[in-house]
Amino acid sequence: MMKTTHPNAEWGIIWSYLRNFQILKLMKLFILLSGSILCPFMGFFLLLLQNFDKEPNVSFVGSEFHNRNMESKEVWLQVNGVCTDRDVQTSLGKLIAEMFHREVILFWNPTQGMLFDLIECMMGRTFNGMTYIGVQLADVLEGELLRPEITKLVLIVHSQGAIIASNAISVLLKRNVKDICKLEVYTFGSAADSFAETTAVNPLNGEKQMVPYYEHFANDGDVIAKIGVLHWMFTKYSGSRYRYPGRLFVSSQKGHLLGEHYLNHLKTRHYLPTVSQDCTSVQQFQQPKLYSYLPHFPLILKT
Repeated sequence: MMKTTHPNAEWGIIWSYLRNFQILKLMKLFILLSGSILCPFMGFFLLLLQNFDKEPNVSFVGSEFHNRNMESKEVWLQVNGVCTDRDVQTSLGKLIAEMFHREVILFWNPTQGMLFDLIECMMGRTFNGMTYIGVQLADVLEGELLRPEITKLVLIVHSQGAIIASNAISVLLKRNVKDICKLEVYTFGSAADSFAETTAVNPLNGEKQMVPYYEHFANDGDVIAKIGVLHWMFTKYSGSRYRYPGRLFVSSQKGHLLGEHYLNHLKTRHYLPTVSQDCTSVQQFQQPKLYSYLPHFPLILKT
């Protein structure tokens, strides 16, 4: 007996294919949406794992100036910015050592490429004082501050290094580390959105003062400084305290590189004081204190 075929059987087959095709598209859409939602979290999670796994490298440059450091009872330490490999960090450290005739400790935050370094910057600004690399820097700073023979710890930071330093200083203040008045912080092209300070008694003169001591250097044409120090310097918290303690010195120059765009201009003293944070007067002490450490450059302010 012959099988009869429904007159619409062909349409049924076509509909079946279309239905399967729609299901396939929906499956693809679900996979894409799931990936779009999950991938950032997975990437963030992987970055956290990598961040906790990496170790900073601590080294010394300018050993020929070691006796100078000991005579002045100083320790100098520098923290790098984004996308700085070890060779570049060493070169910058040597430049600082030669400029100031000081032995310099290099605290190198290993680069993970532009994308991951920028994500690490966002983490550092969001979770202030809680980043692993910030805690590690705090451990190094605390060890130097507690050395009784040392009277001054000079910290030079650039770009992302300012974020790491901001995290580290927050950790030091939470730990109530004594002798934090020894710390002087000098930032270049700072990407940080805030720095912490507290009141402490200076053991040298017995006077109360705000510590640490801060000076910030920024190029007016530096994009990173514009979203960092130049944006936040005159911004307050909900109370009366400013997000950026210290004094700001600005140059009309462009660029963000520490060596070419900042240290070279520092040699020729291009950085001029800005108005005070209350905008009523030019900041006290026309010259940056950092200039006083330069041994052989003429005292000339560029206008």
